[in-house]
Amino acid sequence: LHWTDCVATPDGWCFRIPNVDSVSHGYLFNKDITTVEQARENFKDMFGIDSTDNLNFSNYISNQFMIDDRIFLNGNKLMFIEPLEANSNPAYVHATSTYLSYLKGGLSKKYIHGEIYFRKIESECVREICKKNENIVFSLGGGTPCYGNIMTYLLNSSVISVYLKGSISTIFKRLLIDKNKRPLISNIDELDLKEFIAKHLFERSKFYNKADHIVSIDSFTTKQLVDRLKFLTLDQCNF
Repeated sequence: LHWTDCVATPDGWCFRIPNVDSVSHGYLFNKDITTVEQARENFKDMFGIDSTDNLNFSNYISNQFMIDDRIFLNGNKLMFIEPLEANSNPAYVHATSTYLSYLKGGLSKKYIHGEIYFRKIESECVREICKKNENIVFSLGGGTPCYGNIMTYLLNSSVISVYLKGSISTIFKRLLIDKNKRPLISNIDELDLKEFIAKHLFERSKFYNKADHIVSIDSFTTKQLVDRLKFLTLDQCNF
């Protein structure tokens, strides 16, 4: 091996980096889908060697794209998306072109920083995925339908939209589980979280309620909810 190689695997992908007298391997997979044991087995089947260390990491997108009005983040400092790193390449290219537009005076500083920039990338990604016209279940974040005319786009496309409507109490209980992993609420006191949820639901409901179907989730088990969704879409999708 004379150069860095990227190999598709049953669990994601693997990079191989040539060294002076050896080759380093990095086998990437989603631990919520593939167990460590299965990944190790598949790795050995493909490359004929035993794996050693197992590293855990989380995907992220930086909430600060420019530092001190002079340092632009890109590459893994901007975002880290695995185990499908190749999908993030267009985002890196888009970030670079955006920075160039900013330097030429085509974009304001407000656009470069924070949520405005993120929502634009998010909007473009949603449209690209929907254009594939495949039978998939695509779960959107709570803010996604409210920006970039996404809700209007969904209603005018062949997509079947479903609003999974939860009460403030239900949403509160679910958000508490991984509150620290959510930048928007990680610094909000637990006592103030319900008020925060109520405010956002009030502001966003006008978008949510435009969905093709509205399903209350408070009294459903996961299996019952899946069965309900299958029933709603039976005539329109091939499940």
